[in-house]
Amino acid sequence: MHASVFKCFKLDDTAKLSPFAVKVVREDDEEKIEVHKREFQIMKNLDHSNITKARELFVNDFKKEIHIVMDFIDGHEIFDTISEIGVYSEQNAQDIFK
Repeated sequence: MHASVFKCFKLDDTAKLSPFAVKVVREDDEEKIEVHKREFQIMKNLDHSNITKARELFVNDFKKEIHIVMDFIDGHEIFDTISEIGVYSEQNAQDIFK
């Protein structure tokens, strides 16, 4: 599976732009598309401060793409933080995931 994530914006009634992330997955296997749909339903129902909230799901049958709209989290990838540290200990994990 290969996915790309893009930053997008929603324009509300007051002309305020709200950032969101859109994960685009290319998938031509119908069973895998159904798995993504079920995963989205689970993610949408989760409510935890450390889990990105899933908002919408769109399936583009023509392009064989799945678009998952999620809350935008400003920051960088955890892998980059681990690479900067050099070693990854339990203490590092506690510091990163506070």
